[in-house]
Amino acid sequence: FGGLDGGLQGLVALFAPEVVVTSPHSSALQTALIACKSDGDCPIIVHPDLKHIKKDLTLGGLYPEGKPKFQGVTVSALEKALQRQPYRDTAARVDLSNLEEVWFNPNLDFKGQKRLIRNIPTWLSKRPEQRIMVITHNRVLRHLVGAKVGNGQYALARLSTSGDLYTMPAISSFVPRFDAHGDEEDLPPKNSTDVKQLMFVRHCQDEVFPVKDNRAVSERFANWHSAESRELDTPENGRRDPCLTELGIRAASTGIDDTLRCQMNRVNGYGGIQGGLNQITEAFAPELVVTSPLSRAIQTALVAFDHSDVPVLVHPHIKELKKDHTFNGRYPEGKPGCAGTSLSLLRKAIDEHPRASGAPIDTSLVTEENWFDPHQSHEDQIRKLEAFREWLAARPEERIVVVSHGGVLRHLLHTELGHGQYIIAEYHWNKTKPKFVVVQFSAGVQPYYET
Repeated sequence: FGGLDGGLQGLVALFAPEVVVTSPHSSALQTALIACKSDGDCPIIVHPDLKHIKKDLTLGGLYPEGKPKFQGVTVSALEKALQRQPYRDTAARVDLSNLEEVWFNPNLDFKGQKRLIRNIPTWLSKRPEQRIMVITHNRVLRHLVGAKVGNGQYALARLSTSGDLYTMPAISSFVPRFDAHGDEEDLPPKNSTDVKQLMFVRHCQDEVFPVKDNRAVSERFANWHSAESRELDTPENGRRDPCLTELGIRAASTGIDDTLRCQMNRVNGYGGIQGGLNQITEAFAPELVVTSPLSRAIQTALVAFDHSDVPVLVHPHIKELKKDHTFNGRYPEGKPGCAGTSLSLLRKAIDEHPRASGAPIDTSLVTEENWFDPHQSHEDQIRKLEAFREWLAARPEERIVVVSHGGVLRHLLHTELGHGQYIIAEYHWNKTKPKFVVVQFSAGVQPYYET
């Protein structure tokens, strides 16, 4: 509850918003009125979809009309309150036209509440103003910008014309950065020889079996697996080592059409980023790409770096991370989607699907023909990931891309990435306390809270 140095009035003076959009709850509206007191021209718009959210607004029926804290007051009551001191001078700038007289609905379920929040970025993107301040509540901000924001604190973001919010962590040396390990102590200088620049990517959309939601294998990778191996797939077990779909290829290259991409990201997180991964990976200019041995990750690397001669290296330690690959015995040989392909067949598929640049894919770190062990304990998988950290630190390259899976990235970075999304981090290495410090990430990346 401590806020920030200089208070919000200082932030408003520095940021110079053209409009402030606020929740209709009194705590948020009062914050806006006081923060904008010194700015006599900045309009304040009250938006009903920025109100408090809760899984159950009635708390299991304990409050049939909704918990009083969440109910707010009617528009008439707000208008009367605005005529009282000390708000009278700024009341004329407050726009309540988006509110119905009674704007709170205690029976709106959590999905409905989140749907309203997801519409906010699109609404903001259509506003004529270029600098907008949004004042709302913690849970709303978690859904909007993927960050936990303290009372009186803020997060800066960029908003695309299609309604994507790109939240940027503070990277000033005077401000604690987003440390994936939750520690805000001083970090070594950026020019330290023990610092690498890493880009982490979650693979793009893969196929499912039986095919649904148009998630069929792409034409480019239709022959990645032999016809014989495809015959082993069953509706009960799904596809073994699935390949990328056509939309997955587009997400890894030049991007999916914005309307469809935003819809996919809202529904299942498979839409990727605006403009696709190729533009970001080219700008990052890595010296090495490291990928999981699962086909969907290798193919993401093949597409994203199709015209690049950057070396691509397959690493067995960053395959899917699961507490139990057999799912309590349901899949004695491991869930097919995680089991992968034998080394000889994988090498054959890679050789038959070269990059446009002709640059090779190195599989020398995969030393066993059947490299997947369905009975590998979760503890051993974690040990392998820790060994991967040390391996990264020992590499001579300073700019490395890692293409892997949600569970692996969750463990390494404490973040939740959608498919085709990325994080750029500084890797500060020392033997006692290695750490990843996130300096940039794509829209949709959210902190992961372990339960």
